[in-house]
Amino acid sequence: TVARIVLSTLFHCLFVSGTLHGDPHMGNALYRKTARAEPEVVLLDYGCTVDITEPQRAALLELIIAVHEGQNIPAFDCLCDMGFEKEKLEYIREDLVEAMQVLLAPFKGEALFDPETWPIQQRFEDLMGERRWWLRSAGPPESLFCVRIFHGAISQMKGLGINLSWWHVLQATVGPEAVQAATMRLADRRKAS
Repeated sequence: TVARIVLSTLFHCLFVSGTLHGDPHMGNALYRKTARAEPEVVLLDYGCTVDITEPQRAALLELIIAVHEGQNIPAFDCLCDMGFEKEKLEYIREDLVEAMQVLLAPFKGEALFDPETWPIQQRFEDLMGERRWWLRSAGPPESLFCVRIFHGAISQMKGLGINLSWWHVLQATVGPEAVQAATMRLADRRKAS
């Protein structure tokens, strides 16, 4: 339950409220029970937050859905809509689909995701090599916080020793209407390209 709260809080902040806690690690969270003996997570240290715009959130959700479906992933277009510099992405355009499959691996399937089986840094470096700096330098400043936040979530899942279906938690958090709207936008994006 605590792991689900941690993950759903991340998704709510990212896709619903648009304001993210910039330093989500185990030291910035307390776990307790409410008066009704239900688990509760208390987040600490809001000295670092980052705001994500609606277009950035929409494009990221489309990209996650595309990776989940596993086909026709418009990585370049979604990243540009998220604020990445088009000129820099052009240098690595042919690698972007596979890079997004590595970076968004927790959303690929519906099964429980074991973060211990996701050596993200090694896989990303093996795929991109020195070209990885093009992706990192192309991103808007808030993209660095998003990476940090996902790493924080992975660290917390490892610390709790829990595997969850990130896809199911995402769907439950943002709701079927938001997923359906993003799926429709994704279909329009695919038709346009």
